[in-house]
Amino acid sequence: MNLFKFFSFSFHTHNKKLQVDAALCTKNERPKNGADAKPCLSDVYKNSTRARRRQADVPLCGRSMVEMLGVLAIIGVLSVGAISGYSKAMMKYKLNKHTEQMSTVINACIRYINELRLIRNGGAEYPLAPILIKLNEIPVEMIKKNDPNDIYDIFGNHVYIYYHNTNYLGIVTTIDNSDTSLQICRNLITTAKENHANLDRIFFRNNFEDKWSTGIRGDKTCTQSSVCLKNITLKQMDDACRYCASDRCQMYISIGQQ
Repeated sequence: MNLFKFFSFSFHTHNKKLQVDAALCTKNERPKNGADAKPCLSDVYKNSTRARRRQADVPLCGRSMVEMLGVLAIIGVLSVGAISGYSKAMMKYKLNKHTEQMSTVINACIRYINELRLIRNGGAEYPLAPILIKLNEIPVEMIKKNDPNDIYDIFGNHVYIYYHNTNYLGIVTTIDNSDTSLQICRNLITTAKENHANLDRIFFRNNFEDKWSTGIRGDKTCTQSSVCLKNITLKQMDDACRYCASDRCQMYISIGQQ
């Protein structure tokens, strides 16, 4: 065989092999691995493989510790702000609910004061909450299942309603000297202010020292030298609410006989 015939034979053999490989690739019969699979690889696949090989030689880039700490600091600040906003919103909701509850109780006491006066027990101090509960004059959420004869406001403070032997009906709320109780006290005075014409006075009893404040006077007992409920200022409210120096104090709302 001369040189020309040798190269012709090799060329025809190579073309025939390419045709067989193309037929296999068309029928999705490409070998899964090995050197026989190379003819079936497309140019896109080959180029992407080369790109991946080049990327493998380049080190991966990440975030530095300073950047991570910065992100965490931002998240912390946002979380504190969100919690603070939620706490303020919840406090505002509770104060609004407290106003609604105590306004209902005060109005019920004013409305039934003459009838309640007739059922007092021999002139002594007589609890009235069970009677008002039976009359459906107390909000349901203020009544506890395990203590059906007493009522509690939304903050969990015990509210005691009684008729005194001096013909005055009293609403007593036990509070402490915390910032939350200061807001509750202000809220209660503001709520009582709406009924200044029917109230006798508001006063405080310091349990630790057993002292009584001079009180905030309603329209019936208000004088020029006293603090009057109808025109009380915020400073006068704060002074009255801060009367208690101990941990526990009792706030009285006294309603005179109608």
